[in-house]
Amino acid sequence: MKKVLLVVCLALSSMCAMAQNGVGKWSLIPHIGVSVVSMTSDYFPSDDVTWKTDTKFRSNVAGGLDLEYQYSPSVAFSGGLWYREGGTRYKDLTISMDETEGTGRAFHDAYVRLNYLAVPLMAHVYLAKGLSLNGGIEPAFLIKQRSQYQMQSYTYDSQKKSWQDDVNRKYTDDSNENYQTFMLSIPVGVSYEYEHVILDARYEFGLTKVFKDNLSDARTHGLVFTMGYRLGL
Repeated sequence: MKKVLLVVCLALSSMCAMAQNGVGKWSLIPHIGVSVVSMTSDYFPSDDVTWKTDTKFRSNVAGGLDLEYQYSPSVAFSGGLWYREGGTRYKDLTISMDETEGTGRAFHDAYVRLNYLAVPLMAHVYLAKGLSLNGGIEPAFLIKQRSQYQMQSYTYDSQKKSWQDDVNRKYTDDSNENYQTFMLSIPVGVSYEYEHVILDARYEFGLTKVFKDNLSDARTHGLVFTMGYRLGL
């Protein structure tokens, strides 16, 4: 019985200490996947738009390349260069309605799309063979942004039971002028590796504001799901 317990204990300890890469070894890990992100603020970021609406999550592309070093059997460190999108979508909203004149306006199809080049610096703690908890810090640099919203004008009929669309104007902005060029986030998550294939899920907590001045207090947050492949060096 004692021998059985000893074998079990040794097996458990070896599982908790074992990682996919050898101690002192380096590896390259390309990743590809998607992110599902939003922003904390519910004001649309425009000097011409002062109303409030709810933000929604939007799906984006994510991926990059990590360089990882196996520091010990249970701990590894990595640094990477990733492409990541941030931003949000906004719910459609009726802005104003003049019942006397039978006219109104609707705010719709609004979004902010932010393209970042990110440098995730991560620590990986292995709980079992291939299974790790991951956390770190992620500086990111804004490459490009695009924001858009549309404004629909409409007129009610005399019974106010239906309406006719009058004008639907689209407003777009591709300038980075109102946006912070630097963003800092804290990514935390979990990953599992099998036969060099790595499934990774992490949540990004934005620490810095997306916009300059007092335009908005928005910060980026959301989930990132990727699949990677370990290449030993």
